[in-house]
Amino acid sequence: MTITVRDMTVRGVTLRDISAHLPRALTSLGAAVGAALALTPPSLPRVPLVEFAVLACLVVAGALFGAVASGIMRVVGRCVGHRSPARTCPVAGSARVVAAAVCLSASIAMSAWNMLWENTLRDELGIGGLSWVWRVLFCTPVVAGYAAVAAVRGRRRHRAALTPQRAATPTVAVTCATAVIATLIAGTVSCGSATGLSSGATSSARSAASPASGRSHAESFLTDSATPASLRVYEPLDQRTMQDRARDAVKAWLTLGGAHRSTVVIAVPTGSGWVDPAAIAAFESRSRTDLSVIAVQYDSAPSWESFLVHRTLAISSATAVTAAVLHALEAMPRGERPHVVLYGQSLGAVGADAARASVGGSRVCTTLLAGPPADSIAADGLHRQVLVNRSDPVADWSPALAWRPTRPTHQRVDTGTALRRPPWIPVASFISRSIDLLSARSFGSGVGHRYGPEQAQIREQCLDHTTLRRDPR
Repeated sequence: MTITVRDMTVRGVTLRDISAHLPRALTSLGAAVGAALALTPPSLPRVPLVEFAVLACLVVAGALFGAVASGIMRVVGRCVGHRSPARTCPVAGSARVVAAAVCLSASIAMSAWNMLWENTLRDELGIGGLSWVWRVLFCTPVVAGYAAVAAVRGRRRHRAALTPQRAATPTVAVTCATAVIATLIAGTVSCGSATGLSSGATSSARSAASPASGRSHAESFLTDSATPASLRVYEPLDQRTMQDRARDAVKAWLTLGGAHRSTVVIAVPTGSGWVDPAAIAAFESRSRTDLSVIAVQYDSAPSWESFLVHRTLAISSATAVTAAVLHALEAMPRGERPHVVLYGQSLGAVGADAARASVGGSRVCTTLLAGPPADSIAADGLHRQVLVNRSDPVADWSPALAWRPTRPTHQRVDTGTALRRPPWIPVASFISRSIDLLSARSFGSGVGHRYGPEQAQIREQCLDHTTLRRDPR
């Protein structure tokens, strides 16, 4: 007498009966892959609710993908004349149970790894750690999914020996018990309490990321951290052409006496028109305010939208302003021309680097790029310095991250708080960095995509008050 795996009985309930109320194997495996992608260790701590929502979405997406793949395989099997494997293979009935066990085990393991990793990042930043309560909540999408499938499949199989209630009860009970035990273990070895990102860091980041309420980017640029000796020119976005606004900005700069300062900084704004006031204040402090700053707005959309859709606007605007400044300086004696410094952060760095390349690196004293998106600037350049926070997801993110690690550019200087860097995993790292972009500016200076006074610490002596000299070129 042969006893197969699916004929094993526990209190009158066979493994085959239980498997009949579980998702198909590919559906469970798809859910496991979705959970693994959502729980890949991040480069920055995340708000628990955001991570919970991402986990639920990816688990559902993975399960749907697996269900569709399973359905296609069944249709193809019928077309070629093959019978259902569940009717021909004595152990096929246990495949769903095995797949469900793999899904739960993988989800629990990834959840524990993710929690330990995030708590390490939070400890390094001085933020309260996550408690085991969140790990229990993170398991609910998988548990709820199995409970729903068991109930639905139980109704469709009302003729089966096992009733829907008897099928769903042991499945959900075992699933919940396993999830709770695993999350309790993960919570025991973790530290801290269930807190989100510190409100102080978040509020300060938001206040620095955008001008105060009711103020335009132009007003913020002209007044934030300004001194009586500051000389700043900002040309807002309007109906004029880009070339006309660049020429008008240079005319205003000449009228205010900017050409008589030792250095002129051409600051390329982000997509929304924002220029980091911390960088401008640091430039002025280092040069003892013996410099002028020019900025011309080219777009009013969020930086991420401008980067994806209107990236060429940043390039053409920065190139036009740089060409206009250099053209105006040609009328001055060589020994009286001020140094020219190109500066840009984020999308502004893309425009500044393109402007440097268009006029030739030798015609500017230096080009300072802060936090440029990955693979968006030239690999090398003359008189250029690239500042990147070690934990900046923007500097790592690109579509190519799905199949290869980010390639650092030359002249790159790593700065900011040194946080643990997650390993590169194909596809998973791309998804993880994409999620990290949501909180890239939710921390203090030196963490994520927030930069500070270190932006003025360039190697060239273009800003040093004690060594300033007129540009002989």
